[in-house]
Amino acid sequence: FRLEELALRVEALLRRTGQPQTEELLLVCGPIELDEAAHCVRVDGAVVELSPTEFRLLHYLLLNPRRVVSRQQIIDYVWYLGFDGDQSIAERYISYLRKKLGPSGDLISTVRGVGYALREESI
Repeated sequence: FRLEELALRVEALLRRTGQPQTEELLLVCGPIELDEAAHCVRVDGAVVELSPTEFRLLHYLLLNPRRVVSRQQIIDYVWYLGFDGDQSIAERYISYLRKKLGPSGDLISTVRGVGYALREESI
């Protein structure tokens, strides 16, 4: 395994077994704020209702700000390892998330042929 893939696999296992993680409880990028403890997302101070899957997707993007993450990395984190369904599910949920975040959804940029990145400013 590549080191990054191994780290994702360990993270997924820890999540499934309920072991505590050392991540920050509040993740922020521009106007987007995700509070893990309260399981709440705010954009410019307004609460945004997300499904559990959308929440995990945003969580992953916020853990990797300004970094391009591949569709496969997203699938491994959000849907866990071993997902063998339709690979376009990541694109579908990125679209849902962009819509729910309103104008701040533009902060999620598509890097053609590579994946997605969460930017602090729209490009």
